[in-house]
Amino acid sequence: MGIVVYRKRLDHPGAIHHVIVRGNNGNYIFKHDREKEKYLTLFVFYKKIHEVSLLAYCMMDNHAHFLIATGETHIGTFMHDVQLAYSKWFHHKKDTFGLNYSGRYKNCYCAKRGYYRNLLRYIHRNPIKAGLTTDYEYPWSSFNEYQAGSGICDLDLAYEMLGENQQDATEQFNVILSKSIEEEIEQAIMKVKSISVRDRDFIDAFFNVLEYDQKMMLGMGIEEYFLTLRMQLLEVLRWEFNVSATVIAEYFGISRSYVYRMTSG
Repeated sequence: MGIVVYRKRLDHPGAIHHVIVRGNNGNYIFKHDREKEKYLTLFVFYKKIHEVSLLAYCMMDNHAHFLIATGETHIGTFMHDVQLAYSKWFHHKKDTFGLNYSGRYKNCYCAKRGYYRNLLRYIHRNPIKAGLTTDYEYPWSSFNEYQAGSGICDLDLAYEMLGENQQDATEQFNVILSKSIEEEIEQAIMKVKSISVRDRDFIDAFFNVLEYDQKMMLGMGIEEYFLTLRMQLLEVLRWEFNVSATVIAEYFGISRSYVYRMTSG
């Protein structure tokens, strides 16, 4: 068996991460309420030990999403403790052994406000997308906590990220969830079209209006969330703004053939 070397995850005190935990081979490791409750209990226990702040979450049957801000402890140490503790509990309850999770947990580093808004929307829309509910009133997400002002999330920080006070932050939260990413991109298109710049400067302006960090979308080995988002932006840049495939490819560090393939739709 070869040695697998993992790249150390980008982290620093106060860094915000979108963490995704998936069951191995799509297994339903959180199928029952008791299992969701246990994982959240362990998550809260270890976040206090490691001074991690929970900003949003959504528990599904075979995966879970968390939006967290780390403290002095590296995110890898915190998640290792949570994952190991739940795995031990799960196997003891089921009298099983082996891997619970699909590889390491996945995470993406959230460095800009635009990404933060998107992630709040993405996380809380998971149950709707999966057909589990027709609105945001899902019992295993942080939506109701934002409305009520209490729960396992660290709402003081969560509200601070969105507004001047709880009422303002809750209103902003609801506005974010009421919009789609397509609507936000459409609004950005209207703003950028009034700016007299071209090519690379135009792309920079587009990112600035959206409040996105373009560095997270460069090259081929990027996180799934940013890959999906970049695909949407490539379409807009090529067809709405008539930026050439050559300029797009050079800007993002990808091939022209990839640009053509992703925007051929």
